[in-house]
Amino acid sequence: MQVSVKKNGKLERCLTVSVPDERFQEGFQQQLKKVAKTAKLHGFRPGKVPMKVIEQQYGKSIRQEVLNDLLQATLTEAMQQENLKSAGYPKVNIKKFKDKEPIEYEATFEIYPEIKLVDFAKAKFEKAVSGVSDSDLDKMIENLRKQRVEWALVDRVAKNGDRVVIDFEGFLEGKLFPGGSSEEFSVVLGSKSMIAGFEEGLIGVKGGDEKEISVTFPKNYHQKNLSGKDATFKIKVREVFEPKLPELNDEFLELFNIQEGGVDQLKSELRTTMEKELKNALRVINKKVVMEQLFKLNKFDMPNALIESEIDGFARRAQERVKRDDAKKEEPEIDRETFREEATRRVSLGLIIHEYIAQSNLKPDPARVRETIETWARFQDRPDEIVRAFYGSPRQLEQVEMLVLEDQAVDMLIESAKVKEKRLSYEEAMTMQYASQSGN
Repeated sequence: MQVSVKKNGKLERCLTVSVPDERFQEGFQQQLKKVAKTAKLHGFRPGKVPMKVIEQQYGKSIRQEVLNDLLQATLTEAMQQENLKSAGYPKVNIKKFKDKEPIEYEATFEIYPEIKLVDFAKAKFEKAVSGVSDSDLDKMIENLRKQRVEWALVDRVAKNGDRVVIDFEGFLEGKLFPGGSSEEFSVVLGSKSMIAGFEEGLIGVKGGDEKEISVTFPKNYHQKNLSGKDATFKIKVREVFEPKLPELNDEFLELFNIQEGGVDQLKSELRTTMEKELKNALRVINKKVVMEQLFKLNKFDMPNALIESEIDGFARRAQERVKRDDAKKEEPEIDRETFREEATRRVSLGLIIHEYIAQSNLKPDPARVRETIETWARFQDRPDEIVRAFYGSPRQLEQVEMLVLEDQAVDMLIESAKVKEKRLSYEEAMTMQYASQSGN
């Protein structure tokens, strides 16, 4: 087999491959014999069909099958021979395919770039640190009580924290607008679940009152026909309820399987859970900062094939979301270019992290792999079965190991960089975690 390589650019390569005809003929004859063993043709017993008849009947499809297999095998051999690794699927163009003559074809593809990592010790950034305080525990217990709140009907004016049940009609320029009316609608004052001004306008009302509230829809409101518009709501108040939080008694503690130890035991168990959540939140926050630094420091040519593949994934998920929201849309149009910047960033960071892991000869820590799987499984119905399923699936286990390797690499990078600690409260850390995840 003869192979030559041509550079079409910084990353694009064109392989010209010549494969001896004998290699094709060998594969062709082997496949003919294989088909002949099971071929069923009228007038012949199974396995007794003459080879010439087999070739006449199946020769064309067998030739194509053998050619495809040969192209795949020889292209892999040619890449290994030339020490090339394709980033994406090669485009193959058959130049010559004739009996008793060598098969010639060209394969065009991009290769992975050579990445010279910048010394991360030059990086400067703030590392988020935090802890769980007694006041954090008290707030968590208060939130748990609020989640189990009971509402009591009151005969007084409404204040922040109360639940008000209303009927309302919405008007734009004096006309009712679609979707702007409701009956027996409940709103908790101060929850900020409504547009600005609506909940505030209900403070001081009581059952039986009627009132008009004027508000302005935000310019970025999800309904474009309402965004930035002034509206008036005519409201009739049905009832006002005040919250009644459960007491911290044995009945409340039993909801969390606390049989002994009282509130102190609840706090102990909550602290353990919150510290685990905080550890994960800090990992997410600091990982994002490290990734931003890596992307900023390391610049190199990237294979367009990988970027396009990443864009494909973004576009496919966007189409699925649109279909879920509007089942009538069969093939929603997606602007692929809106994903290019983020796709480029992800491909770049993937290559950088992979190179760092390779250069550092990092291996996944089995304990961290186990901890990651058990954390995911904890929220499932049968966690033990989920854990066994991961360890029984090489592909799933490999995905977890890769995530763990990324985290190990981030830890090492943080240790090597010039970091300044930035202390966050528990609440700040959890909020930043969600913002970091939604931005990725």
